[in-house]
Parts: sequence; C-alpha cells; structure tokens
Amino acid sequence: MKGFIVYHVHGHDGFYQQARFSILSLVDLLRREGRTDIQILVYADRPKEFAHYPFTQTVFMSRRQVVAWSGPFRYVHRVKLEVLNHAIGAFGLPLLYVDGDTRWLRLPDAPMEVLATPRARGDAGVFYMHACEGALTPEAHGEYYRELTAQMPLLRAHGLDNPARWVMWNAGALGVPVGSEDLFKEALGLLDDLMKTTKATTYIEQALMSSLVSTRFQVEGLGDYIYHYWDTSKEVQAVLRRFFAPLAASGDHERELAAYDGFGWNSEDIAAIRRDVRHRARLVAGKFRRSVSKRWAKALAKTRRGAWAGEG
Repeated sequence: MKGFIVYHVHGHDGFYQQARFSILSLVDLLRREGRTDIQILVYADRPKEFAHYPFTQTVFMSRRQVVAWSGPFRYVHRVKLEVLNHAIGAFGLPLLYVDGDTRWLRLPDAPMEVLATPRARGDAGVFYMHACEGALTPEAHGEYYRELTAQMPLLRAHGLDNPARWVMWNAGALGVPVGSEDLFKEALGLLDDLMKTTKATTYIEQALMSSLVSTRFQVEGLGDYIYHYWDTSKEVQAVLRRFFAPLAASGDHERELAAYDGFGWNSEDIAAIRRDVRHRARLVAGKFRRSVSKRWAKALAKTRRGAWAGEG
C-alpha cells in the first residue's frame, strides 16, 4: 500500500457534504485507474455517512473527543493536529491529510512515493502542504509573525528561532514523511504554549505548522493534485446541497459516482449564489454564531491564561 489519505469532519451537514464530495473525487480517480493501493481514512462524529465508500475506513470521534482534542482553549483547528497524531500512532506513515473543501485532480503518486522513502542522514526530507502563501515577515502575515516572534525563547528551544526560514503555507493539505512520528506531539505542545498568550488565533495553527515544517523540511505544494476552494467554501456548500439533495439517503456509491461524473461549478455559479438573498442571510447568521463562539472562546482563554499565570 502506498499509504493513507486522511480526512476529519465533524459538525454541520455542509462540512460532511464537502468531505463526501472530496472522497467521491478520489474514489472516482482510483476506480478509473483500477487502483487499490491507497486507503482513505476518515475521522468523523457521524462515521456511517462514509461507510458505503470503497477504499474507506472510519474512526469515530465522539463529541466529547472533539472537545477534548480542541484543547484547553477550545481551539477548533487543534483537532486536526490531534487527528494526525492519532493516525500516525494507529496507522503509521506515510500519510497525506486533506481538508474536506477539496476536489482531487490527480492521484498523488509522486508525493506518496517521496513521503514513503526513508531519508538519508543529513537529508531534510520533503513535507507537502497545499500552496505557498509567501514568506512570514513583518510585512506579509505580520500579525502572525509578531505572535511567533513574541515567543522566541519557546521557539528557540525547538530550533525555530530563525524567522528568515519561515514561509507561510496553506494548511489545507499536510503530507507527512516517514521518520516524522513525533512531529505532531511536538506541534501540539508548542500550540498549547502559544495559545497561553496569543491574541491572533484564527490562523495560528497554520502559522506554527508553516514555520515548523519550513524550518525542518523542504516543503512542496500539492496544487497540481487538489483543488482547494477555501475562499469560496460557503458558496460551494450551496452547490453541494443541490448535488446531494437527491442522493442524501441513497447509501449507494455507484449512484453518487454517476452523479459526480461531469459535475462542476464555475465563477458564474459562485457569483449567482453570492447574489442570492437566502445565501446572504445564511452568511449573516453564520457570522453572528461565529462571533458569539469567538467571544466565548476568548473569555475561556482569558480564564485559562489567568489560571496558568497563577500556577507556580
């Protein structure tokens, strides 16, 4: 087997439909090429939604597990690092993680071969992420550059104290090479320490992973293999609601693959959805819910930081 391609999904139906569509695109490629050497691994709080897909196995995440994996500050992006840490321990390396808001363009044969090749002594090895977003500097991604440099003593202990080597990569994909079994244990500890004081939290996990892997590895992009629609994900969720409406209860991957064949969307579709009043109302409601959630998280973080400050 070449290795595992890993997803994690929990929460509302939109996230599930994104992950199901991404897996359909991967299954379609595997079927067309008559391949059985890549296994799909899905961590989910509703694993039955993926049970009918070939090449796929699931790991159940209870709501309690998701909360625990979000850490002391209830940081949702922390869950991904815990999933990867668990997958490495349970299934081994190499593995390739992708976010649900993706569509496969090609099978990642070359990256999986690179990830599976043991490194020679002194060889930094290759790590894959989705796409380069430029250097982490005071001018570019400055908010996160300042958060990281404010913790330089902590980073120095992990050999990450050279900002000239930091590059911001989109974390919609993470390709982890053999020999990196402890990487996410280290990343989780670093993230928890950063969260004690950081104020800019939205992409701090991405900034941390970017600085960590760009210091330790040669990093390559996966843009030739996946289409990652993070910047239009709300609109694509509306497209996927229509796609899955007649298929929702089918439990028939052959029927879903037939519907997938030739299915797509373009910029005109996205623009039309953005003009739709119901879509705009959903965005406003979602923004309000996220605002309430962020205020709660910040209040919790303040309490946790106070508790830590009072320890010792």
